[in-house]
Amino acid sequence: MSKKRFNFRSFVSFTVFFQFIFLVVTGIVLFIAPHGRTAHWVNWHFLGFTKTQWEEFHTILGYSFLIFIVIHIYYNWRVIVGYLKNNIKRELKITKELTLSFIFIFTILFIAGMNLPPASWVMDIGEKATESWDKLIEELPVPHAELFTVKKLAKEINLDYAVAVKRLKNANIKFKENETLKEIAENNNSTPQKIYNIMTKNNSSESLNKNMGYGRMAILEIARKLNKDEIEIIKFLKNSGFKKIKKGDRLKDITDNNPDKDYTPYKLYLFIIENSK
Repeated sequence: MSKKRFNFRSFVSFTVFFQFIFLVVTGIVLFIAPHGRTAHWVNWHFLGFTKTQWEEFHTILGYSFLIFIVIHIYYNWRVIVGYLKNNIKRELKITKELTLSFIFIFTILFIAGMNLPPASWVMDIGEKATESWDKLIEELPVPHAELFTVKKLAKEINLDYAVAVKRLKNANIKFKENETLKEIAENNNSTPQKIYNIMTKNNSSESLNKNMGYGRMAILEIARKLNKDEIEIIKFLKNSGFKKIKKGDRLKDITDNNPDKDYTPYKLYLFIIENSK
């Protein structure tokens, strides 16, 4: 009995179907996943994979899905053309349904672009789910602290480097001077947050808490302290090169949204105070 030949068309159809399913899954995971800064700081995993890996899955699957859709259309081209020839005239006569379809699509695009309900509700749900992870961890000492070396981070938080090194060695943490907290954590089966906590253990210096306290401070609080309008402070920051600032933002929100400025919340607070006298 002869073996059944491999049906490439069926293979393409099944692949398109499964890729669609996995794209939906990865999309949902990324929709509720924590912000990158949080995910990297606590080494967040879901089903054994990091956020970066989920992003890679989603991206590669997306491009693969497009390629297989093109192949699927190629293998079914005659069927598609035949359908269009036999039905296009009849379909075009259904003007109400066709018009309503276009209106529906453009309405979705409009409300999404203008951030109107119910699109805004969906995005709010995703944002709340994402921010809920942030409440489970201590506030980051500086933006993207996991990419700092021990020496650089110690300098940022006014901690003696020799003290930080001693504490890490006492905790049996092995590291090289040029390694980042992320690399140190990976090599010691830990997280950047735990490495940071070891570095700052039993340190009562006020300087270690400056970023955490000021990070939660809103622009409105600073404006009131300076007897100025919140909009005036926002305008000043935008003129100074800070982007994505809106009313109600905290200093932490601004520093997180402007990593290129390399500011901590405390440094940003001083910058505003010193330039508002």
